[in-house]
Amino acid sequence: MNSSIPKTSGIYKITCTANGKIYIGSSKNLLIRWWSHITELRGQSHHSIHFQRAWNKYGEQSFIFEVIELVMPWSLTDREQYWIDTLKPCDHAIGFNIAKNAERPMLGTRLSDEHKAKLSAAQKGRKHSAETIARRSAKRRGVPNPKSGEARRGLKQSDETKNKRAISCSKKYIVTNPSGIELSVTGLAQFCRENNLDKSMMVGIARGRRASYKGWGCKYG
Repeated sequence: MNSSIPKTSGIYKITCTANGKIYIGSSKNLLIRWWSHITELRGQSHHSIHFQRAWNKYGEQSFIFEVIELVMPWSLTDREQYWIDTLKPCDHAIGFNIAKNAERPMLGTRLSDEHKAKLSAAQKGRKHSAETIARRSAKRRGVPNPKSGEARRGLKQSDETKNKRAISCSKKYIVTNPSGIELSVTGLAQFCRENNLDKSMMVGIARGRRASYKGWGCKYG
């Protein structure tokens, strides 16, 4: 990217040095707009098929970006229209512009089947995460989000998962109440619910992470 291009508002001209054709545009940030053009052209997704074809034919090195007028943001449309009317870049023998009206830059933009195919190919080339793909697929089928509780309830648990949960539920603990009485407990989760206790806190005691919780003690049985 040409770092000499200012980050201010103005009118610009892009010239193809190989055939002399031009493109006229305006932007509140000229440097960012030039980079935007480059990104679209490299990605085969520029709105002007004539510009895209010339870029593909002659190469990136054949295009130069020039600032032809620095103007305040509120004057951009009027000044762009002036330069479009003056330099006539919408004439395909002269330039790459499509819209003759600066206020409606996409007016008259009709993509050819070839250009539509290239845009589609560019989109298909983008990689999406497995989560995004699953979410979109679920939305199309009208099924719940794969990460939602409803979806998880509909999944069949593997035997391994069932065994792990069974072992977890059958694990024995020795629980000491605030009065010092020890109790042998199988199924700590249910015991904690019945006694208004936090299971994670009790497990933390058993693992030696804390000394007690609400006066209760806990260790593995």
